[in-house]
Amino acid sequence: MRKKIMDSLRSAGAKLNGFDQMYSDAVKKRVKGESPSARRDILADALGGRWGDVEVDDELLSSMPNYIKAGARAYQYGVPAVGYATRYALPAAGVTLAGKGLYDLTQGLYAAASATPVFGGPEDGQQPGQLPLQ
Repeated sequence: MRKKIMDSLRSAGAKLNGFDQMYSDAVKKRVKGESPSARRDILADALGGRWGDVEVDDELLSSMPNYIKAGARAYQYGVPAVGYATRYALPAAGVTLAGKGLYDLTQGLYAAASATPVFGGPEDGQQPGQLPLQ
């Protein structure tokens, strides 16, 4: 039973990894466009970055100062984090905020409709100090 569950989880993980690889490649291709440049390449790598895409040479870093090592590690782990956030977290937050906005809108309309009638209230008639419409 445990083996079957683990196999199912591995299969789902492999499918999710395959989907993420295709999504990442599509983002990179879309950002680079027809005329690739250094800036577009960096942006494409940042938006489509995945774990393991950025490799740092530890032998080369061993002779570097600490601030260079820290920057290289931040880049190594930051690029995939930014890539995952832009591909998954930001769209999910946008959908959530859109849903919240619709909820607030419907609650506001409901509250306005239940407090005073939308049509037929005192605002629909002639107000004092206004010229007659006839």
